[in-house]
Amino acid sequence: MREALADGVLTEEEQLDIKWLCERLSSEGYFKTVTADMQRLHGLVGGIASDGKVNEVELVGLRQWLDDHEHLRRTWPFDEIESLIVSVMKDQRIDADEHEQLLAFFREFTALHDDRVVDRPVVGIGQSLMGLCATQPEITFSGSRFCITGVSSRMRRTEFHALVTRLGGEPTETVTRKLDYLVIGADGNPCWAYACYGRKVEAAVNLRKAGSRLLLVHEHDFHDAVADAQ
Repeated sequence: MREALADGVLTEEEQLDIKWLCERLSSEGYFKTVTADMQRLHGLVGGIASDGKVNEVELVGLRQWLDDHEHLRRTWPFDEIESLIVSVMKDQRIDADEHEQLLAFFREFTALHDDRVVDRPVVGIGQSLMGLCATQPEITFSGSRFCITGVSSRMRRTEFHALVTRLGGEPTETVTRKLDYLVIGADGNPCWAYACYGRKVEAAVNLRKAGSRLLLVHEHDFHDAVADAQ
C-alpha cells in the first residue's frame, strides 16, 4: 500500500493488487487461523478414511496433531475426534467394532460421498455416548448456561439446577445456541446411540456441527469440575 501511494497515483494494476489483497485478508479461510486449521483437520480425517482402513499408527499421529492444535478445542469435530481416539486407544489396539465406528465418523469428512458414506454415524464406541462427550473438558460455571439430559443416580434435576445456580451458572431446560454445556447423565442406557438417546443430545450435536461451541460433558467430568470449583 505504501509503495502504491508513494508517487501519488494509483495505477489500474496497483488497484487490482490492492483489491486482491483485501479480498484475501477478508476471506475467513485465509485470515482466520481456526478456520484454516479446521479445514486441515477435516482433510486429515478424510484422508485417513479414504482407503477404507484406520490403523493405530494413524490414530497416534492424529492425536499428536490434536495435541499441537489445542486452540481448536470446543470446535466441531475436534472434541469428538479426540474423545474417540482416547476411547479406542485405551488398550492400544483397534477392534472390529471400533474400526467400524471410526471409519463411519471419519467418512463424514471425505470430499466425495458414495454409497458407503454414513452421513449420520453412530459415533459412540459400543453404542454409547463415549465419542460425543469432550475429553477432560474445562468447565467454567460463572456466567455459563447448563442443561442436563439422561438419568443420574447422584442428583435430581432440581438439585442440578440448584447446584449450577450456587456456582454462578444458569440452569436451563432447553438446548439452544446460548447453551454452553449439556451434561449427559451417567446412568443412561449404554445401548442407546446418540440419535436415540434423546432430542437434547441430537440437538446439541447438530448445533456443534453448525458451529456452536457448546460442549457435551459426561456427568463424571461435571462433578469433578464442581469439586474443583468448591
